[in-house]
This record gives sequence, structure tokens and C-alpha cells, in this order.
Amino acid sequence: GFASHFAPQQLVDAVALYAATATVNLVLAVLAGGWIALDKHLGLRPLDVTAVLGAHVHLALVGWITVPILGFGRKLLPSLAAGPRETRARFLLLEGSLVAFAACGLFALPGRRIAGTLLAVAVAWHLVRPVGRLLRRAVGDPASLWASLACGTGLLATLVGLALLWGVPTRLGLDAAGWTTAYGWLGIVGWATGFATAIAFKLFPLWVWQERFAPEWGKRPVPAVRDLVHDGIRHAGGACFLAGTLLGAAGLGLSDPRLARPGTWLTAVGVLLFVANFARIARWELLPLRFRPAPPDVERFRRNFGREPDPD
Repeated sequence: GFASHFAPQQLVDAVALYAATATVNLVLAVLAGGWIALDKHLGLRPLDVTAVLGAHVHLALVGWITVPILGFGRKLLPSLAAGPRETRARFLLLEGSLVAFAACGLFALPGRRIAGTLLAVAVAWHLVRPVGRLLRRAVGDPASLWASLACGTGLLATLVGLALLWGVPTRLGLDAAGWTTAYGWLGIVGWATGFATAIAFKLFPLWVWQERFAPEWGKRPVPAVRDLVHDGIRHAGGACFLAGTLLGAAGLGLSDPRLARPGTWLTAVGVLLFVANFARIARWELLPLRFRPAPPDVERFRRNFGREPDPD
């Protein structure tokens, strides 16, 4: 049913293409898990545990989670978008290297490091533009700011994964298992969760405003969409979450609980602040509250519509 999304003329429709590909990757991840279980019980070939689990995990976390984020992100974070040719090239490199990396791990084929390096290049190619705009201070709204910072965390996770692939921690006398855990923490918590929670503040306030306040638009003063989000809580939560993610990754990589514990607590505080801000937005839809306009709200209504508001 997805064949139309993979036709050459559709390769620039990134949202549909990436979403369809993510579903295919989920099927591949499930099949890879089945292959691992079957091989373990039947003993078809000696298994390299790191390679086969790496294939399964990357099909799920890169193929099923990161791929749709990069697709839908084109609409929600415009700096993730690119022109038609670059979009096609980035997609083909990302999906081709992912499948090749998984195949090498599952079937003990040569070239795993090369495929993994190409996969890292593909992910970095997607994320480098938002990070570049962030460094140039060219990010506009707060949601895009925190989404771009999540892209930076994703780029950091990519670099850690590349170092693990080429055995850098072992050569430096570091604990490879600890840095593998840190890699997963950065990818799942810092990149995927961080991006999703940042973008949520672009979508959820708009949905609540449309449900709660759109019928009153033009009749009486209503709050702006941006006013539904408390920016102080958003920035405090984002700062705690980002600091906790980085501190926790350092603690996991270095096997140092003095870093990992406060990092975990900071991350938890960031999540709680996100939930508090989310609930603050949802209250307008869930509770029988009435918006009490301040004098500037009434004056803005008069300027916009040239008349007095309707009586309550």
C-alpha cells in the first residue's frame, strides 16, 4: 500500500515518504528480532551479540523513530527541510545505509563499519542545518529553539555512536559498555524525547485554542495561541532537561554516579515542568474556565475588529 510513496516523482514529498519508510523499518525491526530469537534457539550461526542487537535497535530507534521525526520535522522545524535534490540524496543515504548496517550485523557480512559510518553521515546531514542556525542565533520562536537544541543532542549522540563503532573508547581505556549506555540515553532521551516535547508546544496550544477559543474569535477578546504557554516554565523545563541529559550521559559514559544521579534528577525535573506546562494549556479545554480579558486585550480587540466586544 506504500508503493506510491516510493515512486521517483514522490521522493520529494518527504513527510509521506519518511512516514511510509518508518513503517517499513518497523516491520524490518520486528523481523530482525524474530531472526535473533530463531538463530539463538536453533544455533544457525555463531552470533555477534553486539552486532545483531545493534542492527535490531537501530532499525527500531533510527528507522522507526528518527526517520519520521526527520520527515514530519520538515513542516514543524523548517531548518530541517532541504531542496528536492538534497532531500532525495539525504533520504537514500539514510535508508540505504541503515538497511546495509542492519544486514551486516544480522548476517555477519563485511562492511559493517563502513555502513555505520555512512549512517552517521546521513543523520548528521539532516541535523547540521538546525544546529548551524542555532549557533548563528537565527532561531525565532522558543519551540524551535528547544527543538534545535534537541537536534544538537542528536548530533552529539551520532558522534558518540560513531566513536563506539570504530572502538575509540576502548583505545582510550574507557568503558565501552558505559558509553554504549550513554549513546542510547542521548539518542532516546536527549534527541527523540527532547525534540518531541519541544515541538509539542507548537501543536498542542494551537489545538486547544482552536477547540476552546476559535468559536469566540471576532465576538469577544480571546488569548493569543502563544499566551497559552508559560514561557518561564518552558525555558526552565527545557534547561533542566537538556542539562540533565548531558550530565547523565557523562555519568553513564564515565561510570560516575556523582554525575549520573544529578543528571537523572534534573531530567526528571524537566519532564515534570513539561507536564505542568502541558496541564496549564489543557485546563482551558478540560475545565469550565472563562477568559477574563485585561484592558489591553479589549483595546486590541477594538483595533482589530473596529467595534465593541459582544456581552458575555
